[in-house]
This record gives sequence, C-alpha cells and structure tokens, in this order.
Amino acid sequence: MMPVNFVPVMNISVGPIDVLPVEQETNLNEINVANSWVLSGGRWRPKHCIPRMRVAILVPYRDRFKHLKVFLQHMHPFLRRQNLDYTIFLIEQVSHVNFY
Repeated sequence: MMPVNFVPVMNISVGPIDVLPVEQETNLNEINVANSWVLSGGRWRPKHCIPRMRVAILVPYRDRFKHLKVFLQHMHPFLRRQNLDYTIFLIEQVSHVNFY
C-alpha cells in the first residue's frame, strides 16, 4: 500500500496554455517574479505530496535569449501544474559548431 501523500496515477488535464509570440518582448525580471516559487537552479517540487517522478529537462542553448525567456515563461507553470519534481538544465554551447 502506498503512502497517502503520493500523487495518484490519473489522467491529468493541465488545461489550455496561453503562448506569447516570440516577437513579444518579455522582461526576465517579470518572469522571475511570476515564477518566484522556482528554486535556484531551475528546480521545483510540490510540498503537498511526493511526486511519482523526477524530471530533468536538458535545454541546449546558444545565443537565443529571447527564445529562452519565452520557454521559461511557459514551461515552469506547465510543469508545476503537473505536480512534477523537475529541474531545467541549460546546456550552453561555447563554440560555434553544431550540437551532436
């Protein structure tokens, strides 16, 4: 028998997500304030239950700060609504060769 505070397995609908176009300028400080519950290092986990899964999201990143802001603005709330223990890792490419 599993502990009472585990998240039960069920079909969870996270609902519609409003996506802003990349052209719409977002402010990183506003994103930080809106997602103040995200811990340092891009991590969040629910306090009211023990999630069944831990998720690591690896994001290859190079010179697309505008896209990164849009990604973070939408992904943090999306993942939080699913009650996941998650961390987003940005893997920054240093050279100008392609990722392999």
